[in-house]
Amino acid sequence: MADGVTIVSAGSKALRNSSAESKPESRRAVEIAWVLAKADLKQRYMGSFFGFLWTLLKPLLLFGVLYTVFTRIIGIAEGIRNYPVYLLMAFTFWGLFVEITTSSVACLVERGGILLKIKVPIFSIPLAAVIVSSVQFLATLAVFFGFLLGSGVDPQVGWLALPLIAICVGLFASAIGWILAIAYVYFRDVGPIWEVLAQVLFWATPIIYVADRFGKPLRDVLAFNPLSPLLTLSRRLIIDDTAPTLGQVYSPYALAASALVYTAVIVIGPLVFKRFAPMVTEKL
Repeated sequence: MADGVTIVSAGSKALRNSSAESKPESRRAVEIAWVLAKADLKQRYMGSFFGFLWTLLKPLLLFGVLYTVFTRIIGIAEGIRNYPVYLLMAFTFWGLFVEITTSSVACLVERGGILLKIKVPIFSIPLAAVIVSSVQFLATLAVFFGFLLGSGVDPQVGWLALPLIAICVGLFASAIGWILAIAYVYFRDVGPIWEVLAQVLFWATPIIYVADRFGKPLRDVLAFNPLSPLLTLSRRLIIDDTAPTLGQVYSPYALAASALVYTAVIVIGPLVFKRFAPMVTEKL
């Protein structure tokens, strides 16, 4: 559990600077989440020699391992234009997704001391987890851009879509995170279950491979995971404008199903959180 003194004092400071009577609930939630996120980042890297650099080193080291294994040993990159850049981009987006969802799972339980001692908008707790994950993502994204520019990929208009794609991934991950956070309060097994499901989802997402390498039926199955079309679209817009379009990779029915799954998750996630959030403190 996070240092209770640090987190509670951060929450107290936020409340002193934000009057419940004078500010809307949503604004207070954002202010408190920001303070909690800053406290979490400071605590996370306190006493570490490399500090925040670990945010960059861990994904880059894993990227290096995956690139070596799947290009030099297995040869999966053959015929894929700018494969190293695609791999790093896909891994960067995946990092945002898995960091938000994983850090959200136990956030309400770990910050239970705040909820029991200080009257704060409960939404500020998972929002703080999203902020921390987003800060880490931005640092990794900066490294990716450096790699992108240094790799010889020609600048293109599609690069402007990168923030929008990141927002889509972040919203999808946040909605799943809200559901996981509520579920974990009632069932602690949700933590290890999600760890396993995240591993399965990793291999069911075109990160190491590209979706058009498979036959149409399998590609359409992959499309039920909304991250698959998002990464396929990212490949064409950001890395290779000659890569197949979404319509060439997936059938219209598969894309419609993917959009339906995505929409359902981002709608149901907040509704589930809002429905069960008032009862969380009773279960802590």
